Amino acid sequence: MEKAALASGDVKGYGVKKTAASDIGLDSVPADPAACQPVADMFLFTSDPAARAAVGRSFAAKDDLDASVTSLALLAYGSGEAEQVLDGLRTSTGKCTKYEHTGYQYSGVKVLKDPGLGDESVAYRLLGSIEGASVPTTFTVVRVGTTVVTFTAMNMLDGDKVKVPSAIVDAQLKKLKKLKKATA
Repeated sequence: MEKAALASGDVKGYGVKKTAASDIGLDSVPADPAACQPVADMFLFTSDPAARAAVGRSFAAKDDLDASVTSLALLAYGSGEAEQVLDGLRTSTGKCTKYEHTGYQYSGVKVLKDPGLGDESVAYRLLGSIEGASVPTTFTVVRVGTTVVTFTAMNMLDGDKVKVPSAIVDAQLKKLKKLKKATA
């Protein structure tokens, strides 16, 4: 999975840091209501079924005027499991509007237009109330074969502009597809 993940220099205009292994693929923590569980899990880069391997990256724009923070996780699954994850997210984002998870409140869960990426994809946004701060967060989740790539973007200064940068999405999907093709 490390070879498939973006590294420093792969995306012009962004600094890249590896996410600690201990922060990826954590155990699922119950959400209330339960219909929101897949959305809550993806906030922590976890899922049911659990990924068999996972790596993550965080990105900071080199432009001082860009206050957004973007993260991604590559999650590897067994046959049919990645499809289950996307199905669960699609169902959950259609039913879930607000939830409580790990002691924090999340609201405004809203399905966004399907970006039409990979084998299938889903996009949504929500507003987290974390330690008194409102944190607008956008998710783009893409399945490529048995791998799910979850992209998140947060921007506490300008929530209306929070979106996952296409340069990061495009570069990551290109790198993943190139590696899958080389190992096929």
